[in-house]
Amino acid sequence: MPSVPINAAGDLPLNDDLACVLTIKKGSIRDNPRGGTSKTLSFRVSEGLAVLKAKIQETPLQPPLLEDFEVFFRRTKTSVQASYVPLSSDNFTDQLKHRWSKITQREVDEWQQDAGKNPQESNVFEFFVYQPRNRRGNTQQLQRATASRMASARNQILAHHQRNNTQVGPIQLEHLATLNARLPDGSDLAFPNDASNRQAEALDRSLEEFNAEEADAVARRNATYKPILIRII
Repeated sequence: MPSVPINAAGDLPLNDDLACVLTIKKGSIRDNPRGGTSKTLSFRVSEGLAVLKAKIQETPLQPPLLEDFEVFFRRTKTSVQASYVPLSSDNFTDQLKHRWSKITQREVDEWQQDAGKNPQESNVFEFFVYQPRNRRGNTQQLQRATASRMASARNQILAHHQRNNTQVGPIQLEHLATLNARLPDGSDLAFPNDASNRQAEALDRSLEEFNAEEADAVARRNATYKPILIRII
């Protein structure tokens, strides 16, 4: 019986202090803002997201964070900004376990050799908070659906459906991307249950049925009419 591979860092310690990097970025995640201010924090998984957010709120910022700010998490060290996961009390521990499971033996060896650190001290976890620019103006001002905002919205919508094991068709995806690209900075991702969204979903179903019928018709034609090679001597 083949052996089960063991995570190089062992089990995620739930009750020990872990090092992490918190980055505060100006703007909305939808705009893929660059840079930001980073600092190191320590936290315990067992304390949950609420305690982590309380520690983040203690970070001196001007202007201060909104009370209902979201914390985004980088699930792997190669994750791009558009795929950062918004944390909740329900997914907090599972997301951290997922990131911990991706630690390689090579990383463990490098941390030990270069800095004499173990994984708990090595800033494995990266958290991000987005601070809206000019909050007073952004609460009402709709944005232009530029190409970059559309692309960012598409990536976030696709990532949302991937996390929830759901699907979105091309027509509905473009509708939702346009809608979300126009929302004010700092807005949550919107999935309205309105007539326009339902119509886009219905059009995707009709398109899928049409494509299936076309593929079936082509298959039947190919089965009925087979090319015959005639050689004339």
